[in-house]
Amino acid sequence: MTTVPTSLVAGHVRRSRVAAAKAREVAVRAETARPRFALLCSIALLIGAGGHLQVGLAHAGTNFATLSLLAAAAQLALGIAIYRRATGAIASAVLLLEMVLLQLYLLNVTIGLPPAIAHSHIAGEHVLLGYGFALPNPVETDGIIAFASELVG
Repeated sequence: MTTVPTSLVAGHVRRSRVAAAKAREVAVRAETARPRFALLCSIALLIGAGGHLQVGLAHAGTNFATLSLLAAAAQLALGIAIYRRATGAIASAVLLLEMVLLQLYLLNVTIGLPPAIAHSHIAGEHVLLGYGFALPNPVETDGIIAFASELVG
């Protein structure tokens, strides 16, 4: 018995008019929603960039400032890029950056960051599982705004 490859059969499957119309409707909705999502993501990234710029300037001369300014530059560049052309690679870069920044914030307010990159408003250090960390920062309004913008981004 001979079998026909599914790739040959699938190309000849015809959709009903109802299914084709529904597929077109879904595609049109996706195309009209894409610019709105890109704008929302871009605004969230620009808010996050502004927050990191403010933190970087406020902590000038420290490793924390350098990292904050790098985060601001990355968020600014991705915010512009996602607004101008929302591609899969740019969206993946946004997701990766935002996940890293969210993780760093959560570590900063829970267990603290390593002293080389931390800037804690509470003096002192502690050891956890054999590693030295700066004491965790308190949760503040600026941090909540940054966290929310990164979640949206």
